[in-house]
Amino acid sequence: MGLRMQWKTCYKKLPLAAPWALERFVCRAEALHPEDPHPEDPHPEDPHPEDPHAEYLHPEDRTLLLKPLLLRLSPAQQVTQTPGLWKRQAVRSSLLDAGIPEFQNKEWGENQHVTWESTEYQEHMEPSGSKCRRLSGALVKPLLDSVDCVLLDCDGVIWRGGQVIPGAPQVINLLKENGKRVFFVTNNSTKTRRMYADKLAALGFDASEEEVFGTAYCSAMYLKTVCGLEGGKVYLIGSPAMRQELEAVGIRQTGAGPDPIDPTDWTDVDLDPEVKAVLVGFDEHFSYMKLNRALQYLSRQGCLFVGTNRDTRLPLEGGKTVPGPGCLLQAVETAAQRQAQTVGKPNQFMFDCLASQFHVTRDRCLMVGARLDTDIMLGSSCGLKTLLTLTGVSTVADAEAHQRSGRAERQGMVPDYYVESIADLLPALQG
Repeated sequence: MGLRMQWKTCYKKLPLAAPWALERFVCRAEALHPEDPHPEDPHPEDPHPEDPHAEYLHPEDRTLLLKPLLLRLSPAQQVTQTPGLWKRQAVRSSLLDAGIPEFQNKEWGENQHVTWESTEYQEHMEPSGSKCRRLSGALVKPLLDSVDCVLLDCDGVIWRGGQVIPGAPQVINLLKENGKRVFFVTNNSTKTRRMYADKLAALGFDASEEEVFGTAYCSAMYLKTVCGLEGGKVYLIGSPAMRQELEAVGIRQTGAGPDPIDPTDWTDVDLDPEVKAVLVGFDEHFSYMKLNRALQYLSRQGCLFVGTNRDTRLPLEGGKTVPGPGCLLQAVETAAQRQAQTVGKPNQFMFDCLASQFHVTRDRCLMVGARLDTDIMLGSSCGLKTLLTLTGVSTVADAEAHQRSGRAERQGMVPDYYVESIADLLPALQG
């Protein structure tokens, strides 16, 4: 049985980078005689401009941007679609090839009209080369097969606070069983690598200290390898964990802990002549005296200025937030009128630090994160594949806003894929 396809489209543009994306289309399949052409369509295989059924396609819409939605053509390609006799199997094949589940297992019975309306454009109407696609079904295994190394943020991806994301330990452990290298990349500077490894083990993850790259450790490595401060001394506005990581690589520090206020003369404070750099991270004892002392050090010629990361807000359970280390860093930058070099995400040094030790290949790496401005930006700037999990602070709407902004500096915050949870990878790994 042949089918006449009547196409009607609404040309309201979507908030997508692909300019041809449509909000919805309606497809109606009209049963026809299998052999005879439509009585009012004398040339079904070679439609003529005077075809009486041209009202199904407005003359201005002869070149439709609808066919790429079915055949997954690139945005640059267009297919001219005119009314005529369509064979049932050809239509069905095109729809199934497009991966549109609404049409799968449909019975195209005689005299049956099939109508499909959808606003699920993000999953079913995107070209294969676009970004911000839902990772599900048949897409998961090819992506995992294309990488040897998986980098994961921690908070919001594999746990929230002290609660593990359901299924996350199984995903991580199965990734390793399947021969993938797995690393944990976090901007949290309040824990050492050893502390993180202990927490991972307690929550059921197969992880070692060497697989953890946090800003406490990476800041110490930056000062040692890039700044050449091994054996030197820094003024630290930071946590005990940062102090431990500095000392572990041979860098001494001063400043950890509370700094009592002595308001007699703010400019006449004791400064250690051996200090060659100021390092700023999360510090629960941050004070005006620490801010002032950092300013005095940074006023000296040749004093280096390094920060762990620029996260200004740290999300907590129940939608609560607290100020992040980026707030402290901005205060010091404002006072010193200098900009710090940061080492945490999205700065590439975190990946470089990891890559230099494990010799991973960029195009064989996947970055999995819950924040667009840190995790996804890091992956994009380093040339990694990127996957956003929606168990953290960023949303698909956030990613789409960056995508449609048209600003090049925001496109790095658009992930290649997104999933509701890291557990969405389980079926492909268990299969």
